[in-house]
Amino acid sequence: LDFSFEVQAFQCRLGASKTAVIAGVAVKVNGRRVSMVGNKIAVDGIAVNDTSRPAGLDVVGSPVAEMSLSSEDECVHFYTMRNSLSVSPGSMHNLNIEVASANASLEGVCGSISSRKPVQLSEALFTSPELAELYNMCPESPKVDRRLHGLGRQMSTWVPWSSPNEACDLANVSYVTAAEKCKALETTATFYEACIYDYCGSGGDEAFVQNALASREREVARARVYSPASPVVGKGPPAENDSALAPACQGLFMMVIICRIVAGVNSHQ
Repeated sequence: LDFSFEVQAFQCRLGASKTAVIAGVAVKVNGRRVSMVGNKIAVDGIAVNDTSRPAGLDVVGSPVAEMSLSSEDECVHFYTMRNSLSVSPGSMHNLNIEVASANASLEGVCGSISSRKPVQLSEALFTSPELAELYNMCPESPKVDRRLHGLGRQMSTWVPWSSPNEACDLANVSYVTAAEKCKALETTATFYEACIYDYCGSGGDEAFVQNALASREREVARARVYSPASPVVGKGPPAENDSALAPACQGLFMMVIICRIVAGVNSHQ
């Protein structure tokens, strides 16, 4: 594990609920750090504009609504869409990540339960001003500097709901109603269950149903671009034009994070 590609997300409480959404993201790739907090994008802590963006970084919208980033060797592709919310923190991110299978690691928050731990301040990809802005957006988030200096603000001990059924039960939202709202996704179990989970976790906000629908469409579209062609038996190694990826990156480990709400308020991880 060489940490050549790393993503950190800062989670904030969604309104007055006991759920959280991603309010800011920071990515390390090509030896540089790219962050998006609010509608501002920075590279190595310096705000970028249309003329100062490095190669591989694309931005859509004014104010910024989408950001995509690719590694120089085309083995990593990162995308985030920032959607507005009617409650705090004001917006949330949906992430798509494609990594060459040979380069993917199962360590980290999304990889394995055993590796889920608070990010230390010295390891944060966010700058101090960015953290200050995120703390203002999310006043209930435990500040890493306070935690490290023993001032008592610790990670939440809230245990995330283990299933869509539990999310609906504890949020007092009808599972039957949620399932009907998400019916268009029932042929895709991952999105269907996530849709129900998010609908109930948000207290019945239909915006999360639309979010799940749009996320599935986006994953399908990205799979067409980044999924490599399967080699034909007897043909030999795939040619470079067999795929949108270079041959060294044949085979992708694909991940879509459709704003899967996690109960409790966490520090950036």
